[in-house]
Amino acid sequence: MLQKILETFKEISSVPRCSFHEEKILVWLENWAKKHGFDYKIDNAKNIIIYVVWTSWRENETPIILQNHMDMVCVKDKDSNHNFETDPIEIIQEENWIKANKTTLWADNGIGLAIALNMAFAENHPPLEILVTTQEEVGLIGALNLDASLLKWKKIINIDTEDLWEICVSSAWWVQLDIHWEYNQISWKYPQYKLVLGGMKWGHSGVEIDKNTYNAIHLFIKFLKDYKNIELAGFNWWIADNVIPKEFEAIIWLENEEEFRQKFQTYIDSLKSKYDLWNINFKLEEQEEKRPIVENLEKIVNDILNIPIWIYSWSEKIENLVKTSNNLWILKIQDWKIFIVYMARSSSTDDVYQIIEKISNNFKDYKVENKWIYPGWEQDPDSEFVQDIKKAYDKFTDSHIVAYHAGLEVWALVEKLGEGAEWVSIWSTIKGAHTTEEKCELTSIEIIANVVKEYLESND
Repeated sequence: MLQKILETFKEISSVPRCSFHEEKILVWLENWAKKHGFDYKIDNAKNIIIYVVWTSWRENETPIILQNHMDMVCVKDKDSNHNFETDPIEIIQEENWIKANKTTLWADNGIGLAIALNMAFAENHPPLEILVTTQEEVGLIGALNLDASLLKWKKIINIDTEDLWEICVSSAWWVQLDIHWEYNQISWKYPQYKLVLGGMKWGHSGVEIDKNTYNAIHLFIKFLKDYKNIELAGFNWWIADNVIPKEFEAIIWLENEEEFRQKFQTYIDSLKSKYDLWNINFKLEEQEEKRPIVENLEKIVNDILNIPIWIYSWSEKIENLVKTSNNLWILKIQDWKIFIVYMARSSSTDDVYQIIEKISNNFKDYKVENKWIYPGWEQDPDSEFVQDIKKAYDKFTDSHIVAYHAGLEVWALVEKLGEGAEWVSIWSTIKGAHTTEEKCELTSIEIIANVVKEYLESND
């Protein structure tokens, strides 16, 4: 079964599918359904539901929904020539893992999709509805706009989490706060430099907010707080949703280059052991093109540092689950404008709204927008559905029921389906999601496929 899943994964990995540009992968899914004689429907949000008929005597059973998303986070290394609009993902196998060549792999969520499609050919299964949603990575847009009338039942197996042993039954509320401010520029007499920092670790701002890493934006802003012989003319970091910043480019004016080099090196050296940032580094180059500096830099620095980031609190109910956190996701300074984005998460709606209020009050001189806000969801871990999934797991590997400090699109689907809807999220082991370090364990792919197949066959 593993080989067939990998063949399907490689085939769909040759089709462009960045978020907002899923037209070609949708056509591929249509053609796949036609080729195998399955009915399908596409709603106004461009979600596709493929209807797989039952096998043998199981026509009277309730359908099971196998759900994944079709878009991917398109990230590549700076030295990669990959074109996400035309080039297939180059998949590399290293022992028991697959990864991509200097790009994201799209194991999130292509492996789950490949598993779901291959379940259509299991020898024994009830009616299946293979639901593939759009634009999950940029705000769960497809799920939020799903035409739920096209689905005939309410049990969903979502194959889009990140650890083999976990059966996820809960996801966090989250909000994205966009902050805008236009500033004055003034000229400066010092030499201008381009500062590039890199070598920090990638991380998902929900799933990996509790790991021992650090936020590159916050790192630099804290340095600006203490180092006075510097002015800022520009700053840029943005790469993808849900990412903890690991690098940046800044345009700075320096009174003393050697002093800055020494103090900044000492500063980042002090962080290496604290955050396991052994590869952290920076480059500093003098620039001929001159930009005016940002007025009121001290105010901007203090305003950003007034808002704590990282973990705010831990769950009182679930061991080792982050309850509330906040990530400083984007900072852009250019063309007389500042753009700051925070992403706050919590399993408590009260905590989410408290963070919104705190950020709004702190940045009262700026324009603050709640661009996205999504509630979470909790499935009863003792329900028959969840326990049947766990029994299927037990035939192949250990498992435990967990809650996630991340937004899963399943909650939106459950809300659409209404009362009586049930769901679980499961997945093979993936590391480095949303980054060029993304990789997926082959053994875990086969185990998850067997778990899904066992569940489908055991419910006859």
